Amino acid sequence: MIDYRHFDIKDITPPYEFGYGLSYTSFDLVAPSLMVTKVVQNPSATPDSEAPIAPGGNPGLYTPLINTSIRVSNTGPIAGATVVQLYMSMLQESVPDATPVKVLRGFEKVYLEPREDLEVRFVVETSC
Repeated sequence: MIDYRHFDIKDITPPYEFGYGLSYTSFDLVAPSLMVTKVVQNPSATPDSEAPIAPGGNPGLYTPLINTSIRVSNTGPIAGATVVQLYMSMLQESVPDATPVKVLRGFEKVYLEPREDLEVRFVVETSC
């Protein structure tokens, strides 16, 4: 339990969030917020053990399960960059003890001009 996981398990509010940086502009998430689409309706709990092994292991470990997207906007007066992050949480009653409250599953640094907005997409795979 290091980094943000330590803060979560000890219920500590960090002085600065992960990826926090100084900027001369500001950013906001555009409503509607996060869009989530299931790619696989009923995923298997384990990969196919009969599948041929490829570089990186069993290809079933890298099956896209969920597509996500969110729009971020530069609401400030000058161009700048921000890091959009995707965290996921598991139902705590369905995971082993000491499982992190939330886990970083994607991040993307985007550069935006003033008043520009951009859709940022993440694919969540079974290996996550």
